[in-house]
Amino acid sequence: MSFTTRIIAALIVLLPYGAFAEPILRAAVSPEYATIGDRLKYEITVDNYTGTLTSELPAKPPFGVINVKELPPENGRRRIVFTLAAFDIGRFELPQYTLDWQEGDQSGTAVSPQLSVEIVSVLKGNDKPADIEGAAEAKPDYSAYYLPLGIALLVLLAALLLFYYLKKRAGRPKAEPRKPVMPPYLRAFNALDAIHASDYYGRGEVKEYFTALSGILRRYLEEDFQLDTMEKTTTEIADSLPPSLHGKRADIVRILELCDMPKFAREVPPLETAEMTISDMRNLISYIRKPENL
Repeated sequence: MSFTTRIIAALIVLLPYGAFAEPILRAAVSPEYATIGDRLKYEITVDNYTGTLTSELPAKPPFGVINVKELPPENGRRRIVFTLAAFDIGRFELPQYTLDWQEGDQSGTAVSPQLSVEIVSVLKGNDKPADIEGAAEAKPDYSAYYLPLGIALLVLLAALLLFYYLKKRAGRPKAEPRKPVMPPYLRAFNALDAIHASDYYGRGEVKEYFTALSGILRRYLEEDFQLDTMEKTTTEIADSLPPSLHGKRADIVRILELCDMPKFAREVPPLETAEMTISDMRNLISYIRKPENL
């Protein structure tokens, strides 16, 4: 074999190795500032890889994965988008996407860059957390307009009263009697019956099952005890309970934490626990409901 032939053969053998490039991962998140429960778009971009992309992220509280979608490739670039939500306040690092890849006899692990977002209770118009502002500027003095404005309001009120009196005198048709409003505890029981009759577990929708249970208990507490619960964490709800519920505080926290488990800890409670949770919630609501709703 001639020297030239040997060189060509060596190049043919080494060509695949020289052309190989390891996968490259990039990450982007939008928005970088959000409130509790807002949807976060977490996009992972993969270059130099044609294999299967995993649709899993490592569990990292307070984030929960709501949806996963792989977008069509563009110019050989792969993209997978995770829709996340956070249920606590503070600055948190996002879970890093890990890709165990193999191309021919080459293999390795690629990890996306570390990103973070800040979760706040209220956003301003610039989508950033509200800072403590300085002293407000002096406002114009409108006291000279108070008297004319008061007279105008009195005239308007008198006109409205006169209009109401004339309408009543003319004999308006009587309004139909309002239907009795279903008390909050009955609405909660009906919702629990609907959950029990559904087939969430049969469809593999365990997270949705416990999210629905958590929503029923939160909505009941909001309607019957005027608590702001839908946007609060379990700890914040426990701290805001009125004295009348302190005796059942442990039961309320236990049920809410059990409902949070599939979202954050990736643990799937057995079907028996799911059915027992409905029974426990029904007993809890029966015990704490207000006397006027009996």
